[in-house]
Amino acid sequence: MHKAVNVAKTHLGLHLRWSSKPPVVLLQVWAVLIIAQVVQALRVEIAGAAKVEVFDVSLPLLIEYLPQDAARVPDPIAAC
Repeated sequence: MHKAVNVAKTHLGLHLRWSSKPPVVLLQVWAVLIIAQVVQALRVEIAGAAKVEVFDVSLPLLIEYLPQDAARVPDPIAAC
């Protein structure tokens, strides 16, 4: 869980709270954790497809280039 929060805060730029209302803050926390888990799962998939260790897949580069590749290629993971 610590890694998911770190990914969300440092790489995804989701370190700010958008509301001071507790229910909205809880929803934001859940959304951030889900996004971080999806990014980590994509990282694992890419590493598996490339037959390398997960830590060989750069998280900052993945977050930077995946949206561009997803818009350009129908299956960006297979394109890796």
